[in-house]
Amino acid sequence: MGFYTGLVYYRPGAPPVVTCAELAAWIAAVTATQTLHGGNHLSLKVKFGEAIDQDYETDSIFDLDCEIDSRDFKTVEMMTQQLAGRKETIYRAFVSLDRLRDDVVQPITRVGSPENKIDFWPSYLSLSIGPVQCYELGGEEPIITGCLALSISGNGYLYPWKFADVVRRLEGSAEIQRLMQACRDQWPVAPDKPSAEAVANRQEVGTLWPYDLNKPRDWFWGLQESG
Repeated sequence: MGFYTGLVYYRPGAPPVVTCAELAAWIAAVTATQTLHGGNHLSLKVKFGEAIDQDYETDSIFDLDCEIDSRDFKTVEMMTQQLAGRKETIYRAFVSLDRLRDDVVQPITRVGSPENKIDFWPSYLSLSIGPVQCYELGGEEPIITGCLALSISGNGYLYPWKFADVVRRLEGSAEIQRLMQACRDQWPVAPDKPSAEAVANRQEVGTLWPYDLNKPRDWFWGLQESG
């Protein structure tokens, strides 16, 4: 099994009820950032249900019998049109939007490092609805951080970079900031001060929390590192 890493931008806390039309709007907002390569590896899986958090089962959506399950999209518009015509609410979803442009992922790409001969090249963009698990190589059990996420993923793993360093690279990129803003605009998070319990939880997860412990609530970057 090779190494694979996802950098996930997740919305913390209880999720909203999400309709098919709202998922279509999120897809449209993300693609409007003009950061995508424009390939044709587009796919959509959607399982209908009353609410995302009716349970926190973390079974892969690829193991579920989904009402929408298609790879027959030549354009993103075909995907959003299919969703816009549905009235149901969503229990779980996964959307593959193919690759980001090379210049967009350049700040988070590591090639030819003397410390690690395995290159790190995250370039595939996806959106997910369902429990977001974060974990790192050699870490403890995965933690659930939220239920809505944008993911930039690819082969390799972070070393010798630290996760906090990668987050600074992500947030320092104007192109990736547009992707982040598309998520924030679709489902805003009130910038409340974290509770004492939240601060303690952040401290407990160690390097999987790449920010100041007292950072106000927002969408945050998480890590999925396996191999």
